[in-house]
Amino acid sequence: MYDPYGPTPIVTPQARKPFILAVVVLALFAAALAGAWYLYSARQQAKEEAREEARQAMDEARLNASSCEAGNAGCETVKVGEVARRTGSPEACRLLVGAAFDDCVWGVALATDDPSLCPSIADAGDRETCADGIYETLGVRGDASACASIADATRRARCEQGSVGIITSQNCDQKGKPAAYCADVAQAEKAVANRDPSLCGSVSDAALQEGCFDTVGPGDVDGDGLNADDEAAYGTSDANPDTDGDGFKDGDEVNGGYDPNGPGKL
Repeated sequence: MYDPYGPTPIVTPQARKPFILAVVVLALFAAALAGAWYLYSARQQAKEEAREEARQAMDEARLNASSCEAGNAGCETVKVGEVARRTGSPEACRLLVGAAFDDCVWGVALATDDPSLCPSIADAGDRETCADGIYETLGVRGDASACASIADATRRARCEQGSVGIITSQNCDQKGKPAAYCADVAQAEKAVANRDPSLCGSVSDAALQEGCFDTVGPGDVDGDGLNADDEAAYGTSDANPDTDGDGFKDGDEVNGGYDPNGPGKL
């Protein structure tokens, strides 16, 4: 029988241990559960934000393309590609099909230095070229480990060499390169500066020439804001920055929604 006036029972430290351990275990479990929930919530929020950004990019691309005349696929391709590259959203490219979709995704991959986008390209050779170009760019910028991911042996060797020290026309002699090679380097630099792929053709070193074409891309020879692919899509001249002679550059007219070949809207 319990006696309230009797002696108080003594609880030894040994008797408290199971209780303390249980409290500690429960506290650790609660902390782990809270941490897991926080990480889950953060991931879900990040996914939702990414989905929202993709939706906004698609809406903007759709609106941008709506300024084109009905059936003008070339204009729509350029308009969608502009938004996709600027926003870094490959989802916007889904408004296009076939080669136009592939070119759009490729452009986003290059703009964002993200080789993980390249597998979306249909052609296997183009997928490899897309990824190799990005890995090479990352390698030359200083990430030597990226060079190992390049599939093409020539580009991989060029990347590994470039990651050790970039050769320019200013330091080519100091690095012990022959005069002919240094002349090729200077020519490649000129092609890049002028955004003129035609200059790459006179680069004799095969690896440098390939790198020149990859870097310059379609180019913008006349400096009107439209590269060679854009000029072909709109039917404008790549040797004349103002095809219709109205005093406005072709690229400015296109960006404003006007026809660079004459009066009127696109």
